Amino acid sequence: MMERIDVIRTHLLVNREEDISDAWPLSKKELPWLKRKVCGVMPRWALILIISLFLFIVGFLLTWFLLLPIIVQSVVNGSSLSFTEIHMRSPTHNSFRIDAKGSLKKAGPISATITAPSKDPNAEPVIQDKPPSGSVTIHYEDVPMAYMFLPDTHTQGGKEDNDLIIEDRIVAVINTTKWSQFGRDLIEKDTLVWHLKGLVDLTAFGRTYKDVQFSKDVNVPGFKGLKNVTVEHFDLESSNHTSINAKMTVAISSDSMVNIGDMGDLEMEMYYEGVMIGTLSAKNTSLHTGTTLMDTTGTITSSNTPLLSRLMSRYLGVYDSPVMAKIIGTSNDLLRDALVGVELSTVLPANPTNLIEKLNFDGINITPLGEAKLFLLILIVVDDLHVGMESASVVSVQSIMGPRGYMDITYVTLDVDVMHDDVILGHLRVDAPVSNGSRPTFDVLIGGNITMTEGGKKWAQFTTQYVSQATTRLTLRGKMGATVQVPIGAMTLDGLSIDSHVDLVGMQGLKNTTVLQLDMPNDTRDGGIRMIISVVMENPSVATMAMGDIHFTAYYEDAVIGELMAKNVTMVPGSNPITMEGELKPTDPTNANPKIQEFFNRYIHGESTVVTVRGYVPKSNTTKRSEDSNNLPDWVKTVIESLNVSTAVEGPKNLSLIGGLDLHSLGMRLPGLYNETEDDGMIPITSSVTAGFFSPFGFNISVHYVRIFPEFSQFFLKHFFLYENSWKYQVSVKIDMLLDGLVIATMDDYTEWLPATSDQLAQRLDFTLSGAQLRVVDRQRFGNVTAGLLLNSGMNFTMAGVSKANITTNIGNFTLKGVNFTSPVHLEGFNGFPNGSIEMIGTNQNITSGHSWGLYMLTEIVMHNPTIVSLQVSSMVMDIYFEGVYMGNVTIDSPSLVPGPNTLIGNVMYVSPNKTLYGHNERTFFSRYTQGNSSLIELRGNSNNIPLLTDGLSRLVTSTVFIGQLTPLMKYVQMTVSFVHLSIMANVEVTNPFKTGYTISDMKSFTVHASNDWRQLGTLQDVHYAQGFPVDAGHERTLNPMTFDIGINVLPNPVAWVDAARALLLQNASTAVGELNFSLGDFGPVTIDYQQSFTVHFRSEN
Repeated sequence: MMERIDVIRTHLLVNREEDISDAWPLSKKELPWLKRKVCGVMPRWALILIISLFLFIVGFLLTWFLLLPIIVQSVVNGSSLSFTEIHMRSPTHNSFRIDAKGSLKKAGPISATITAPSKDPNAEPVIQDKPPSGSVTIHYEDVPMAYMFLPDTHTQGGKEDNDLIIEDRIVAVINTTKWSQFGRDLIEKDTLVWHLKGLVDLTAFGRTYKDVQFSKDVNVPGFKGLKNVTVEHFDLESSNHTSINAKMTVAISSDSMVNIGDMGDLEMEMYYEGVMIGTLSAKNTSLHTGTTLMDTTGTITSSNTPLLSRLMSRYLGVYDSPVMAKIIGTSNDLLRDALVGVELSTVLPANPTNLIEKLNFDGINITPLGEAKLFLLILIVVDDLHVGMESASVVSVQSIMGPRGYMDITYVTLDVDVMHDDVILGHLRVDAPVSNGSRPTFDVLIGGNITMTEGGKKWAQFTTQYVSQATTRLTLRGKMGATVQVPIGAMTLDGLSIDSHVDLVGMQGLKNTTVLQLDMPNDTRDGGIRMIISVVMENPSVATMAMGDIHFTAYYEDAVIGELMAKNVTMVPGSNPITMEGELKPTDPTNANPKIQEFFNRYIHGESTVVTVRGYVPKSNTTKRSEDSNNLPDWVKTVIESLNVSTAVEGPKNLSLIGGLDLHSLGMRLPGLYNETEDDGMIPITSSVTAGFFSPFGFNISVHYVRIFPEFSQFFLKHFFLYENSWKYQVSVKIDMLLDGLVIATMDDYTEWLPATSDQLAQRLDFTLSGAQLRVVDRQRFGNVTAGLLLNSGMNFTMAGVSKANITTNIGNFTLKGVNFTSPVHLEGFNGFPNGSIEMIGTNQNITSGHSWGLYMLTEIVMHNPTIVSLQVSSMVMDIYFEGVYMGNVTIDSPSLVPGPNTLIGNVMYVSPNKTLYGHNERTFFSRYTQGNSSLIELRGNSNNIPLLTDGLSRLVTSTVFIGQLTPLMKYVQMTVSFVHLSIMANVEVTNPFKTGYTISDMKSFTVHASNDWRQLGTLQDVHYAQGFPVDAGHERTLNPMTFDIGINVLPNPVAWVDAARALLLQNASTAVGELNFSLGDFGPVTIDYQQSFTVHFRSEN
């Protein structure tokens, strides 16, 4: 109705009738009625409007003052109150503060504000029987137990839920008995009901309605007996020496919206299997919606060690244990009655704990097992299913009692699988006492027989890796037990899990193996060489492993060179001295011998040579296991076969395989020509040498022979028994000659293979050096050597170098290369050719030609060589001195001075000391020479000799006898006696014995003497040939008539003359003495004192 009036009024204001008719739901026939006026004053529609307004005002007033309070109370009564959060905190003995969130539902279509009739004092209340004015009483089970002042609450008209926020309001307890009952029910029940009752003021439509009744039931979810309690953490680490102290954190799960912010400090008793085992306390506890963590501490007080043993075994093992904590006290007075007696039942979850935190093996003894039985002989029954293992172990205990707690393990049992890389190797049971306690570690002997899986195959794989690798890990996984001493007594723990890793240092392939000694003492009968090697194998692990007899195959690089065996080997930690004995004998000589040759060469040179030995198990020729050559389990054999040990064989240091050179001969041909200052420095040498031959081995070794016949001819040689003769021994050398530590001559390359023989027992090697050349690199010092040999009684120098030798052994033929040698050498010297060492012999000194500057003579010389040195040079020149005066020199062309006497031809060049004045020395020397009288001469080395001999020869001074050559120039002397004239004429026929012609210029002062008594018989007349009287070489010539007569006039006394003539006639041999002046070829004139005996032939003049 009101809506219609309002529409009509609007349309009237705009005077639009057509709109009115549209808005008013009347037919057009009714509109005229409305337009009619009442009493002729106003239209009917206006009257109707006025009446309607009056009625509205009356209704409004009735509603405002009478109906609205009733409506407000009805709305309040129809609303409902619920909480989503309740926080109870700051308790006192009779109150607590509350914070809450909730909602007021169905608060009606009007917006309103609900307030307390009087202001909340928000202070510690004074407990009274009746709640104060303006408060709301909290009833439980229709009994008031507390009150509080509600906060101002605003509702919005038509809103379904209106927030109710309570902040920091005090709840005062007026009935502690009922409150305690409520508290217990809150803990135990699922849901509780509070009834809130009181008066409130409500303001709506601008008016406040006083003392509106407020009475609401509020559902409060309970804690449902705190059934959802779990142990989040439990430990005993705060224990000490006198008590076992526990720490436990429990999680209490609650879906109640009630939060108790401060339950106070709780005291509890802990129970297991209904027996109180200790006490707990929790500080500042609370309880919240969701999960509440509560930290507790306590002490195990029970002395029931069997019970505690079961509990701890389950806890440390795999079984959960039901436990219960009963609250026996709290510091919250308000909640004491509610909390005391509450039982928190839970499960102590298993905490699988490796009581053994770490396991170290200080030593591990791995022993193959077998049983000895006596049946006719000792028979070893090998056990392939078990292996003995014994380990001195250091166990680190994970102390569940904490660092200050007392827990001492006195006995352990193990029932474990022994594993490697998660593979079970075998099973081990151990029962071992702990003698010295276990704080925090203990020593225990873990030992027993491991029952191996898969017949020991997995164990073999493990031990193989253990031997070869640097590190490995064993795992002991299974169950363990322990007897432990704790403050309350001895507990026996059973069924604990053990999963302990043992990190082991492996044997690392026994790579640190050192060869102490290599000995090859003798040959073997089957064509090998016995070999003994002493080694030290370093075992870096803690394992002791019995391996029995180990057979090895020896390799150098990839070639098998022999076999070895070490007896009764047990590897212990640290150093293991082991002797391997066997045979050097390649299975494939074609492939192996070059490697053995390389090994020998490296060994004798002191080089480090890596040799590998690989274990193997000899195959038995029998089917009986007991008769196998190595009575060991299969796993041990697998380990042996995995051994692959490489070690360096160090050759002896400073080994002189060849040394102590003894030269039986030394031939040198020095280069260069007389009067030259340069040469090529190349010296061919030969020598017969005996050297020390010091083999480092005991087996037979001799310098190896090589074929001297072509390969294709061996078949024929062998079948004609010439095979052995088709070989010869050989060495090759490369020599340096040293003086004062410096190389003075060297060979640029090895010599050709040289004939050689060796005698190992006598330590002797003989070879002949030939086809070799030394190249002089230090001419001065090499000259010092040659000078020393020429001038001194001996010379010391050093011969060093390298050699190679073909050797033969019992296993084949090899070539040793680069064998160094160094040896001092002493050679007897020429000692300056002392007097008598150089001789001119016979009548072979012949004048061959004469020149203006001198005479050439040929002389036969014997030079005595007291040394072993054979010296060859192009020439040797020495100056000749007579009575201190230089007379010329002698040149020996291409002398070859071999040891002993050497007959040589010397070319003497005689030079007149004085070209212008013929001196006494020259006259004496030449006179003696022609008369056959020898002269003592001095030989001095000439400085113009070949370069490498110049130093020595230039200082050489010696003497010898220059053999005179009797030179009769008068071949025939005829005396013609003239009795008429009392004169005697001499006709002289002269001859020329020289190789060159001579010319007589003067014959003076000749006297004739009786040869027998030297009585003077007369005087020859001086004769001068102005043009000279030549006589060709090899010819005779008579001086008369071509020459002149020689008159003899002894005395004017005829008697005397007759006597002289008679004496002359009676002499068959006479001697003429006088001075002869002549020239030889172009050389001259030469004056000599001439003397010749001759037979006088007489004839008379008619």
